[in-house]
Amino acid sequence: MGIDVSGQKVVTFNPNHEYRLVTSPGRNPKISSSHGLKIQSIYRRTKDGDSARDGNPFIYALKSINGFSISLNELRKFKPSFDTILHSVLQGSQFTAVVPMPSSHPIAVILARRIARKAGCQLVPQLFMKNTVGNIVRSFNLANVKPKDLKGVKSQLATYNKLSPQIPVTLKEIDVKIRPYFAPLVINPQVTHIPNGNVLIVDDLISSGTTLRHAQSLLLSSGGQCSMAVCLLSSL
Repeated sequence: MGIDVSGQKVVTFNPNHEYRLVTSPGRNPKISSSHGLKIQSIYRRTKDGDSARDGNPFIYALKSINGFSISLNELRKFKPSFDTILHSVLQGSQFTAVVPMPSSHPIAVILARRIARKAGCQLVPQLFMKNTVGNIVRSFNLANVKPKDLKGVKSQLATYNKLSPQIPVTLKEIDVKIRPYFAPLVINPQVTHIPNGNVLIVDDLISSGTTLRHAQSLLLSSGGQCSMAVCLLSSL
């Protein structure tokens, strides 16, 4: 089961193929691991018709960006597979809190809310904030950069120096090889309590996994625990 995209960028569910997206419960969730963090993706992306590492027509349609759209009637067709796969994802796991990644679109929050309700645990929707360009530039230490990455990192820092320091950090325009040098998140200073126990982090789509790894690192360094993440769509 996959998706079709019309010439007008309207996304529809298609039960007869697995083009662009695999939604069949038999082939999901897609499970991967990144530096000890287990990542379970509800739907598996494919390279057939989709070569964008950081995007997918289904995500674009859910966010109503780049001209893509999807009707509520079409969205309802995904519910049976979504519910079955999510049940498989959560089976045998216990969490004290669910934390979504910050975004201008609420997909991760909606998914995190659904998971928290099913898992019977706390939802902490604003634990993380996007880091700013100014904070990156002020705190960056070139001594931590490997020689082979130095040229690319310096080029990115030069780009940041031309921007307003208040602009949120986004990794989409940064080469995957040097993304780990640029911290995309910080702990929200207004949050005074880091959830105890095992925290599940949630995002809409996994690209390189850098943001998820950084979120896990922030939790661990703040005294929390985190061993798993859930994404709506997998990496390519």
